Amino acid sequence: MKPEAGLGRLWAVIVGCACESSEYHDKLVEILVQFSKLPSPKTASGDALILYDMQIWKDLPTLGWALREQWNLSVPIGPPDHRQSAILKIINWDKFIAFLMIIEEPVFAYLWFTMFTLRDALEIPIGQFTLGVEIYEWDEDLSGYPGMAPGRGGPLWEGKHGFCKERWLLWRKRFGEVARMRGDIGDEARTVARKAEEMMLEIENGEVE
Repeated sequence: MKPEAGLGRLWAVIVGCACESSEYHDKLVEILVQFSKLPSPKTASGDALILYDMQIWKDLPTLGWALREQWNLSVPIGPPDHRQSAILKIINWDKFIAFLMIIEEPVFAYLWFTMFTLRDALEIPIGQFTLGVEIYEWDEDLSGYPGMAPGRGGPLWEGKHGFCKERWLLWRKRFGEVARMRGDIGDEARTVARKAEEMMLEIENGEVE
């Protein structure tokens, strides 16, 4: 099996586990950290094995691609229980990404994933997240370059392509709206949104460090 195919299968298993339940997120993150510290396999000439300019295992090649694919997930049309299951997977996924980022390992430099998560959830008209204080303090421009702007806004945001206090306030407002929605989402999703709104207010008021 080629390295790319083997890594793809490995990342798929980890992604699937992360979406199904948040119970073992800390263990999954620790597994990825340990993978990144494994000695790199060597080529016939003795050089470290490189895949797409990334060293195996140090750079966890193609993991970022596997993670980004999850942003194609959407809530399907169908019975309420089917929709609720999809919503819970998305919530679990967002929690997992938050875990990846707060451990501050260089191999998980996925700042733009946070932007994807909050933009898709709160800037398109119809997670509880762990990075609260850090996100509130960020003032990052993610404009990218022509044709590639990972920090661009959704339909409800026309401001800076990146993190700023004004965008944070929009997200808090949208969390409040989701918490008070009826019908389309389940009780757990509303509870998560309400807790996120409350946490954001506490962060703004300096009650969380």
